[in-house]
Amino acid sequence: MNFLNQALLFGIFAVSIPIVIHLLNRRRFRKVPWAAMRFLVVSVEQNQRRMKLEDLILLLLRCAIVALLAFAVARPVVEGLQGIPGSKVAAAIVIDNPASIGTVLGARTPLDLSPSPPKALVDRLLA
Repeated sequence: MNFLNQALLFGIFAVSIPIVIHLLNRRRFRKVPWAAMRFLVVSVEQNQRRMKLEDLILLLLRCAIVALLAFAVARPVVEGLQGIPGSKVAAAIVIDNPASIGTVLGARTPLDLSPSPPKALVDRLLA
């Protein structure tokens, strides 16, 4: 697999940005004992494990989004396979259907007189 913009793969280093933000948000708080806190300690201890797991999952999702964005911007290309988008052939077939296409010139229509019918052109591109 190759990339059309290999220099943009350095954007993968941007994965470190969510990690740095996560680490900066883990500030240490000074504990101040007060009377109402003893009722909240049990609740905080029960939810702490779940909250840490949720934070880790959220961090991994953010990193994955940044990594996928970097790969998408670098435009990966698979070479050697036919019919894969991103191969070296890009073609568009535009078929116009004017009223004059139904006119008969002798025994043939203008579509029959065209240099290459669309099906033959598609077969040649895929070969």
